[in-house]
This record gives sequence, C-alpha cells and structure tokens, in this order.
Amino acid sequence: MGGGINSKAFSRSWLSSSTICLECSNIRFDRDVASNSFTGVREYLENNNAPGKDKKYADILTRDEAHKEDWIKYGIEKEIIPGKYNYPVEKSSIYTVFFIGIKEGTASAIAFNGRLIGREDTYFVYAATQENFNKICDRKVN
Repeated sequence: MGGGINSKAFSRSWLSSSTICLECSNIRFDRDVASNSFTGVREYLENNNAPGKDKKYADILTRDEAHKEDWIKYGIEKEIIPGKYNYPVEKSSIYTVFFIGIKEGTASAIAFNGRLIGREDTYFVYAATQENFNKICDRKVN
C-alpha cells in the first residue's frame, strides 16, 4: 500500500516498453513448517479481508475489475503468485515479493496509439520464486 508509483525507480524508457521491479522482501519457510507445499494463495487473497479493512486483499492490491483480471492473467502467464488457483508454494523454495511496473515506452505510445502523454503503465504486486523473479524483470531496484 506504499506509494511506489511515483518513485524514480520506475522511470520510463523512451524507446521501448519495459518491466521494472522493486524487490520488497524475500521469504524463506521455517524448517518447522509441517507441509512441504500448499496451494490456495489466490483463493485466500480473493476471499479474505485484510486486517482492519473492509476490503479483500485482492481488492486492495488492484484498482478495479479490469486491473484485477490483468493481474491474475499476468500471474498465470509468468507462473507467479497470484496466478492459477492450484499454483503450489513449495517449502523448499525462497520467494521474492515484488512491486512490478510495466512501463510503456514513449516511442511505442506515439507509434502505436498516437499518444505523447498518458501512456499505459501498469503496476502489480506479486510473489515468485527467485528464479522466476529474475526472469521477469528487465530492471530490478531495492
């Protein structure tokens, strides 16, 4: 919920679209966790209110229904959380929670859509194994 949208970390590329990721934290499961894997993160986010809020986690993490649909679709395409309902979280993996900015480049905005101002930038929050996180982002910042 922290306002990274206006950060210089998410500056735009003039020539091409890009993805910029702000790495928030890394999560490693304690050895005492009984189960080796579990599913249901997406379902949990969609069905449970955040503490002290009258909104579901999924509603806090997205602007509207179209943004939520894109959030889930991108997660499914990239095999990151949230994505598929049955996507497993493995105890043996280390996960990175990150804020991703998918930035439309100025050249593509002008060439394909005739827009100099008002480019289509999108921001999402995800979790991914470190391997997937490293494959997704063109540029990573802390």
